Amino acid sequence: MTLLGTACSAPSTELEESPVDLEESPADLSNDATGQPETDLSLAFGEAYQNQRGTVTVSAPEPYLPSDTAAMSPDSQRAIIVTVTASNTTSEVFSAYEWTVGVTADGQTGEEVVDYGTSGGPTDPPDILPGKTGSWRVALGLPAAEPAEIIVSVSMTWDTAESIYWEGTG
Repeated sequence: MTLLGTACSAPSTELEESPVDLEESPADLSNDATGQPETDLSLAFGEAYQNQRGTVTVSAPEPYLPSDTAAMSPDSQRAIIVTVTASNTTSEVFSAYEWTVGVTADGQTGEEVVDYGTSGGPTDPPDILPGKTGSWRVALGLPAAEPAEIIVSVSMTWDTAESIYWEGTG
């Protein structure tokens, strides 16, 4: 019987160090060595999420009465509206198509309401040029008829995180 030797390298015991941002805010999306966010990505309505690409804020929800022409699920018991504001601190344009907004109420999924039949209703997200700020209003249908624990998620395809969450009662 002949034994064949194979070359094996011993696993390294040294860890690669990641740069540390000393000016990291509590809502900053820094990743640890596993690539996972180090901080809680849940904010109160009105609080700002900030990272090296910019700042995003979601206002407190307000009651919203959809028009007769609104596209809204029959499962929605009521609607709210929030204002999303984003500032761009990069040298690239934030495209309007990079934003996704979602909602849950008391753990049940809601939906975005499309309603261009009323003034003061939802608006499309703008393209946000470098160094500029843009805002848009998002109407959301809720499955809960009464005030509920509401979580609004905002996803940005230019960011490293899945979503950032704003929560409160509304």
